[in-house]
Amino acid sequence: NFRHVDLLCPTEREMRMMLNDFDSGLSAAAWNLLDRTQARHLLVTMEKRGMVVFERQSQDRTSPAWSSRLKSEPFPSFADHARDRLGCGDALLSASTLALATGASLMQAAYLGNAAAALEIAMLGNHPVSAEHLHEWLRVRCELALPAVDNEPAIAGAR
Repeated sequence: NFRHVDLLCPTEREMRMMLNDFDSGLSAAAWNLLDRTQARHLLVTMEKRGMVVFERQSQDRTSPAWSSRLKSEPFPSFADHARDRLGCGDALLSASTLALATGASLMQAAYLGNAAAALEIAMLGNHPVSAEHLHEWLRVRCELALPAVDNEPAIAGAR
């Protein structure tokens, strides 16, 4: 039973199979899944095409926006090459859930989950993505670099 959960992370194929809907657009299918499950957030993975993050306009289940509005944001795949897909969904769900549980926004959680999935897909077999491995990957991401100020390093925390 997947009702009233905070986060669902199916592949597009899994979502369409759950709904028996192979014709609707992605947003319509996502809306139908969120409506059926009453879940708060949905990350739909689409292999090389990355993923799309869906969330309700309001997080208050009593608000009219809960049942009538949906926000979406595409994310590119962070994977350089796919070696083995085994465990990618687990890595995405684990990292995203942990981030949400510690107060991250949905977009921050999706970013971290996407990063963990990219690290997992580069490994042969289903192996845990360590915090150290994830931190090292994040440390060199150019979109996370802060501008250098007064001889400070360009990346926050780098010395």
